[in-house]
Amino acid sequence: MELQTLRDAERYLDQLINREKKTQYDYERLALAPIRALLAAVGSPERGLPCVHVAGSKGKGTVTLATECLLRAAGLRVGTYTSPHLSSWCERFRIDGAPVAEPALVAALRTMQPEIERLRLDAELCPSFFDASTALAFALFRAAGVQV
Repeated sequence: MELQTLRDAERYLDQLINREKKTQYDYERLALAPIRALLAAVGSPERGLPCVHVAGSKGKGTVTLATECLLRAAGLRVGTYTSPHLSSWCERFRIDGAPVAEPALVAALRTMQPEIERLRLDAELCPSFFDASTALAFALFRAAGVQV
């Protein structure tokens, strides 16, 4: 699938939804090998990038956006990755408080696509929707020169 538009990118990522749809898991298969393989294949964009990981069952969005605001107020260039989006995929990836531009998102995913496809052939390393989206966030943040 050739990626030219945001809609193309959305359709491509949607076809990676696999583990996310399952109700029963083989928990031994939920390992970090797929995301590690994908990140390595696309140049390890996460390396050297300080991150704040917000987890839990309630308030993640609020805490994430508050953290983004605090870091920006401290003068840092900030990348924020959240899900789901409300109206556009670009909302998931924010740089300095603004959604990433559609052309940047499509270009970054297009660059990653050959590696995603190569890894999809390996049952042990096949990236999920979440793996690809997370790697895409790191690639966008690296390209934008974010500090956190």
